[in-house]
Amino acid sequence: MANATNIAQKTLRVGVDESLYVASGGAVNTTGTVGTAPNGTFGIAPQSSVYRGQVWFEAVNRGGTVTALTANIEAALDGVTFAATGQVLTFGALPSIQKADLSGLGGEGTLRLNFTTVTLGTGTGADIYAHLG
Repeated sequence: MANATNIAQKTLRVGVDESLYVASGGAVNTTGTVGTAPNGTFGIAPQSSVYRGQVWFEAVNRGGTVTALTANIEAALDGVTFAATGQVLTFGALPSIQKADLSGLGGEGTLRLNFTTVTLGTGTGADIYAHLG
């Protein structure tokens, strides 16, 4: 299951590797968000927010080498108005894995990644996977 520009919010499941942003040639190939909310957004289950909120994000090259990706994690408690959480994912040369603590944002909170740096190198893009632990 892929969450690309045309699929609305995906709920991450505990202990399951999820395709977050995946497309032929790489879903992430420019700065900004992937899709317009609610497309390209994700969330975590309510019970995950109490004691489990560690999310691992993996960025994978597509079509060559991607040298850098940086993304702000944004949340919308009302499901519409997104604000930066203060957590930044900095992926060096891909593939790369980064961890973020999203505990307390489970349930109705809507999340997304807003890419501020995308350096493709010889790659056509990057795909993003997530694992809620």
